[in-house]
Amino acid sequence: APLNYAALQNAFAGRPDEAPMQPGQPVSDRVRLMMGPWYHVSDFGGLHLNAVQLRWFDYWLNDVPAAAISGSPFTFQPIGSSQWFHASDYPLAEATPTRLYLSHSGRLTAECAAATSTATIKYVGRGPLSGRSVEQWSLGMTSFIRTQRGGATRYDQDNRRLQRGALTYTTETFDTPTLIVGPITLTVYATATTGEALWVAHLDDVAPDGASRPLTQGALLGSHRALDPNRTWYLADGTVLRPHHFSTRPAVEPVIPGEVTRYDVEIFPTAALLDPGHRLRLTLTTYDFPHLVPTKPARRALAGGSYQLHQGGPTPSYLLIPVADPDSFN
Repeated sequence: APLNYAALQNAFAGRPDEAPMQPGQPVSDRVRLMMGPWYHVSDFGGLHLNAVQLRWFDYWLNDVPAAAISGSPFTFQPIGSSQWFHASDYPLAEATPTRLYLSHSGRLTAECAAATSTATIKYVGRGPLSGRSVEQWSLGMTSFIRTQRGGATRYDQDNRRLQRGALTYTTETFDTPTLIVGPITLTVYATATTGEALWVAHLDDVAPDGASRPLTQGALLGSHRALDPNRTWYLADGTVLRPHHFSTRPAVEPVIPGEVTRYDVEIFPTAALLDPGHRLRLTLTTYDFPHLVPTKPARRALAGGSYQLHQGGPTPSYLLIPVADPDSFN
């Protein structure tokens, strides 16, 4: 949805539709995005979506002036909050892309270690289910069933079972409310023992009681790591803000065993509010069962694989997240 919003606003402004919006560019009230922590077949958090849609059509199709929707064209309610935030651009001008480096201590840190260390993860084809992934790829069906029986949509799944045997990296606790909103990229440098690799990344909000609430996730099959430079978003210094992979057969690049290789993993954009005392956790696995079951050729190429992920040094693995002060939207 955010990419569609950016593309349509770019079209209105006469800019390339696959580019990121520029801060302060002209926006059209004919293009609006209302985004919240819902699923396709959920109760939309109590929002009367049909009434909003009818109001939209009344204004634009039936010329009913009283049905006009005013205010900023991009409205979102983040995970972990009942508050609505308003913006115009995507990526959001209020959010600063921030690097967090994966360190040998299992921490996400703002400083890159001078020396290189490695962490090992072995390929595993399946494991515990991720509640958020199952909900997302089933269009929210289990939450829909719950709401039809009088329950509430669940956003309280706990990913701690998923983290057993995985690589985890966690920030220190946040001192102030922190909003993470926009595109997220994980850049991994690693070697592999096989001609294929699979990286699956989960981003969680860790509460003071240890519960690890899923926020978003992303994945990349190593042979499809080639980036389309015309559709990938970059910062001014060349940092990948949002990777776009070709994902075509001609662009396939087999992984060379033993060679340090870079992988830019797109983690789906999110909007989440982290309260003081909470932490952000990155979990790396090699599966997201059942929706990421590899094809037979990929399974053969992945079998028995072991990966050495680089931490620090000249080839540091890092997470790029968009961080904003919630008060900056007022």
